[in-house]
Amino acid sequence: MSERTFKTAWFSKAARKARISDKALCKAIEQVARGQADDLGGGVFIDDDELLAFRKLAELYRRKTQAELDAEIGTGALLEICNGD
Repeated sequence: MSERTFKTAWFSKAARKARISDKALCKAIEQVARGQADDLGGGVFIDDDELLAFRKLAELYRRKTQAELDAEIGTGALLEICNGD
């Protein structure tokens, strides 16, 4: 995977509370990118409204410039977790 991947500060707290490591997140993201995540399993359900909101958020971040991303990283609003390594 060659894309950089980030998590928000809010998600970082939720992942830490659930004891989900950045390594596990990167592995899951890689599986999603390969199309291997059709069945979320584990009792995870995402309703249509929530899925739409996540898609809008993803599009918002996709359109950000490098300077905007750098600014959010600088303030701690975004944390880079994988970058294709």
